[in-house]
Order: sequence, then C-alpha cells, then structure tokens
Amino acid sequence: MADHTHLRRLAIASALVLTTLLAACGGGGGGSAPAGTATSSSTSTTTSSASTGTLATAQYPAGSPELAAFNQLNAMRQQCGFPAVKENTLLDAAANNHYKYMVDNQVTGHYEVSGNPGFTGVTPLARATFVGYAYQASEENSAFNSNVGGDLSIIALSSVPYHLALLFQPYSEVGLKYGTYVVGATNSSYLFEATLGSGVSLQTLPNAPLTFPCQGTSGVNYESSAPGENPTPTINGMAITGTTGTPIAIEANAGDTVRLTSGTLTDPSNNTIAMNLMDSSNDSNHELGANTAVAFPSNALQPNTTYMATLSGTINGNTFTRQFSFTTGNQGQF
Repeated sequence: MADHTHLRRLAIASALVLTTLLAACGGGGGGSAPAGTATSSSTSTTTSSASTGTLATAQYPAGSPELAAFNQLNAMRQQCGFPAVKENTLLDAAANNHYKYMVDNQVTGHYEVSGNPGFTGVTPLARATFVGYAYQASEENSAFNSNVGGDLSIIALSSVPYHLALLFQPYSEVGLKYGTYVVGATNSSYLFEATLGSGVSLQTLPNAPLTFPCQGTSGVNYESSAPGENPTPTINGMAITGTTGTPIAIEANAGDTVRLTSGTLTDPSNNTIAMNLMDSSNDSNHELGANTAVAFPSNALQPNTTYMATLSGTINGNTFTRQFSFTTGNQGQF
C-alpha cells in the first residue's frame, strides 16, 4: 500500500468550537484521543477497490446548510485553482453517524468509545471503513457553533491555521452533516461535521504550490482566534494566546516538500507587516504535512481592507514566489 506520509493531518480530525469563545478539540466522555492514539497521524491507505457513493452532482436538499457548506467549500477551492470535491454518500453516512454519536453522548471531538451509544469506530478512518468507504486518504473536520450555518462554518474553519490547511488538501470527495445539539435541558447549539476523502486517488493540484486566499479573494476574516485550535499554533515555539491575523495556506501535491523562507503583507499605506511562517520543518506541533505551509501575521488585520501578500520559499528544492492581493471583510471572530 502507498504511504501518504507527506499528507499528515491534524489528528486526522480537527475540531473547532465556533462560538464567541473558541474551545479546543475534545469534550467530556470521549472527545479526546484514547491512550495510545497519536494526536497527529499519517493518512492511511486501504485496498485498491474503488470507492462507491460518489455523485456527479451534489444531492443535498435545496436551502440546506449542507448544500451551503458544499457550495462554499468548492467556491473557495476553485477560485484559487484547487479542484472541486464531490459529494460522497458514504462519507455523508460517516459524518451523520459521528454527529449522532456526539449528540447521543453529549460530547464533542473526533474519537469514539466502544460500547457508547452510536459507536461506529474509534477514529475517523475507522468510521469511514464502517460505512464501506475504501479510501486512499480520509480526514474529518467538525464545528460546534451557534447556528451560523454551513457556509459560515466553512469560512470559520478556514480562518485558523491548521483547519485552513486541511480544507485545501487534494481530496476528491466530501460528506457533510449539520444539525442541532442540545446541551442540557434548554441550551440548543449546532454541530457541523465534514468528512473528506479520496476513494481512488488524490487529486493533482495544477501549478503548485497554490494558496488560499489568492489573487482577488474577498471577504476574508480579518482576525483569527488561533488559540481555539487543538493543538494551538505557536509563534517562536510559544503557544498563541491572543487574536492573530488571517492565515494564508500554501499547498502542494502529495510527495512534494514545501519550505517557506519569507512572507509579508503590505497594507494600503504601504506599511509592511511581517508574517509568521510555519511548515513541517518548524511546526512545533508536528501537524503540517511536508506538502503544506501556513503564514499568518501576529496581530489582527483591518476589516474591509486590501492587502498585498508576498510569499517565497522552495518546493522540492526549487524556489518560488507567490504575490497576490486579497481583501478582508467585516467578519472577525465567530
């Protein structure tokens, strides 16, 4: 079986609580990794049998949060040259199963406990196998929020470094679930579950490395609550404790190695803003794959402002520079 170690993932499953206060991955009674389970692991491979359940056209109901999330994710990917993903009904089932598990057991997170109601597998990969999905690679993102909807859930996940990196990997398929999550007797919140995978092969990113945001992207969150990620991204080896500016993802293909050497933003007054650079060589959490890098400013940006980004580095030892402008919106933290 092929070894996609260049596509390491944030625990294969990254969690983000999308309320005014972001919380870390995990919750009571099964949200954290069981003993012996690494919080960072390589994507896995299975047999060569082709995955089934992939639809040529998405069948999420009109007006549903799942359709909104699907359209938002693909709009963001395609605007910046990333190939679109297709709906896969098996991944839909895996996402729905884990959503039901979290609701029934009043937990959040990405690991299930055998014997609990609704258990279908300890890890996201096991749950994909449970529904019959034969994968080359698979991952899961989930968000616990105050009914921001499917599209804003995707936008929020893209506004913090590790989650951003996950959404723009060369996957080909996705399954989604969005529904209510009642906390206690009266407090009602919502869960968004997204399971991505590639049943036959990973897609190829043209003209890699690609970035998100990219030239002309608008409505980008001007600030990021990176401490809400688990593990928390770091600056100079220290965990981030406050709000930062929006991150930029630099993505290449499986097997590629990306290294960042410099990154800056320039504001409309021609002020230069330094960016923190993370790739697999200096990510102290060891979550970024060799084919991925992230850059982000230490402080929040200004809303409704256009910035010029200049990023330089190497891909497989060959130098590259990407320069583009993007515009922030008026949405800060969720």
